[in-house]
Amino acid sequence: MFHLFILYFWSCMFTPSQTSTINLMLDGIENSKGEIVVVLYNSEETYTINTNHYRKVILKPNGRNLTISFNEIPCGTYAISAYHDEDSNNKITTNIIGMPIEKYGYSNNKFGKLIAPKYSEVSFSTANTHVTSLVINLK
Repeated sequence: MFHLFILYFWSCMFTPSQTSTINLMLDGIENSKGEIVVVLYNSEETYTINTNHYRKVILKPNGRNLTISFNEIPCGTYAISAYHDEDSNNKITTNIIGMPIEKYGYSNNKFGKLIAPKYSEVSFSTANTHVTSLVINLK
């Protein structure tokens, strides 16, 4: 019995954690001004607060589309937002009534009107897969 316990204990200690890769293609980039900002959220709370994200990538645009990979992501539920910060002011620029004038997008290609779509609309799971591939069409 003791040997079974030791065997179980060691198997739990050395079981590799499940990770995944998220491959994202952003489409609809119109110019090479400014930067592309991509944020990966790992919970509804961080998505709502929008300042405590899981990962953030800032890249220089160099064509009509851009591919980004997030590697060694623990399996779970995530959401992604992206925008083209053409004026490099570190935020999405809006018009006088609050509508974005810079291109933006969310995972699952869901868009809100004057506010961001709900986490439940943009979230996706990486469970049971080693690679998750997404396309976001910037609007």
